Amino acid sequence: MKISEMVMNQKQFLYVLAKLIEGTEAYLSCRNLLLSGIKLIGNDDLMHGLDDLRKALEMLLKKKLHNKLPIERQSSKRVVKLIEENGWGKVGQTLWPYLKYIFQKYQNAYVKHDDGTRITEQDADLCVKQALLLMMYIVSKKENV
Repeated sequence: MKISEMVMNQKQFLYVLAKLIEGTEAYLSCRNLLLSGIKLIGNDDLMHGLDDLRKALEMLLKKKLHNKLPIERQSSKRVVKLIEENGWGKVGQTLWPYLKYIFQKYQNAYVKHDDGTRITEQDADLCVKQALLLMMYIVSKKENV
């Protein structure tokens, strides 16, 4: 799948990816899953690519929040607070709940019981971008420009 420029252009995508590479230096297994997910999605393996992105986000949250909870059980307040502490404002209040919902949907309906036809490129595109942004907000401080 070619990542579209609907939500972010190529320059923005590369910026987010660079921030993630830098910010996940202490979380190499998370970084490896993140890069694997992007590669799989680029090769049109949406189901496994999204699953790797979900696992990367879940692993990152477990490390940053010092718990062992899966995505669906992570405290929205704690995730939003983590994002706000990095200077990203209230963006997490809208981004996190939707992404949490989407990953729950894919995990339960698409990954465990995939028939190969239910994941659209548009859904995957939006999910990839939101996951990348959320992870960037978690691992990096906002730069005041």
